[in-house]
Amino acid sequence: EELQIGESTSAKRLNLLQERILNKMDANAPLSDDVITDCKQYLKDCEQNAKFLNELLPKVQAVYAKIPADRKDFYRGHLLFQTKIHLPYISMLKNYCNALLSYQEKNTPRAILYAQAALKANEAIKAVFFDAEYGKWHSWFVGSSLPWNNYTHDEIRVLIAKLKGEPVPPVRTLRFDPEFYQYQIPFSKNYPLLYPKLKQ
Repeated sequence: EELQIGESTSAKRLNLLQERILNKMDANAPLSDDVITDCKQYLKDCEQNAKFLNELLPKVQAVYAKIPADRKDFYRGHLLFQTKIHLPYISMLKNYCNALLSYQEKNTPRAILYAQAALKANEAIKAVFFDAEYGKWHSWFVGSSLPWNNYTHDEIRVLIAKLKGEPVPPVRTLRFDPEFYQYQIPFSKNYPLLYPKLKQ
């Protein structure tokens, strides 16, 4: 997959799957073979990546406890956050893929449960973003509304609506890098050695 800067592989994979399933679901037709193949591969990747990160996170947390107070913020933002953010993304993709496989097996109730679990994992992503907006980084993610996470959240809600036979909810417009920069340029003051001439 070709990723945008800062984009999650798990979110991108969900986006690419969503593009290929909606017409099939509207026609009450089976999903294509390539979608099923991708889902099964993604589930294998999720298992492997989750195992690695679940082993890594306690080690990162243990080191964080030993970091001097004046360096904790840097470590928290660059290592602890980066480790924590991937786990709910992986859970989201895993449950989403299982929802599609359940749909393929004509087990709609199970597909709905998996899709709802994917939505819950998406909410956990937001919690990690909020946790990263502390101190001088307050509003760095603008309350987690800037990342593509909101778009993925809406895609999952669309899937749930399709599975339940309900009206499809609106999907928020994707927000790209120029909007990120608009909000994040003021944070350059947090790097006075990198941006000494920037007018604040």
